[in-house]
Amino acid sequence: MQEKVITLKNGQVKGIYEYFVNILQQDGKNAVFSYMVYKNAEKLSTTYNEIISKIYNEAVDTDFAKFKKAANDLVVKFADRDEQGNIKRDEKGQIIITEQIAEFKEADEKLVAENKEMLDARQARINESVQYLELSDEYSLITIKLSDFPNDAAPGIVGIFAEV
Repeated sequence: MQEKVITLKNGQVKGIYEYFVNILQQDGKNAVFSYMVYKNAEKLSTTYNEIISKIYNEAVDTDFAKFKKAANDLVVKFADRDEQGNIKRDEKGQIIITEQIAEFKEADEKLVAENKEMLDARQARINESVQYLELSDEYSLITIKLSDFPNDAAPGIVGIFAEV
């Protein structure tokens, strides 16, 4: 086990930290691997929180949630229905719209046009997030011998944190 400077992109830090947190909630695989996961999660937690605060999170975008609900309402409104009034679905469970397709497309285009500014701003935030996740920095992290990894460790984690 040794401490080593590793260059990681913000997206990698996010993925690694989330993987480590998941591992920390499970039974330990072996002491060396568990220690490496714990210490590196501790070292990356502040950076992870900074990354999360700077990237677009659809789950907290109330304007987009309202748009998605309105779009879904349109799908339900214009969906094909059987004799009992139940919505028809294809073999994949997707709602079918064939009978009122022109009306649906018109209503959908209107909804998109009415929300163009919000959708453009959302796309800009997504693009900024993608660029931000590509930025790199150096981190002093703990690595362990390849033989100390459990067999089911993610290959990306082994590739980054294995001493070879």
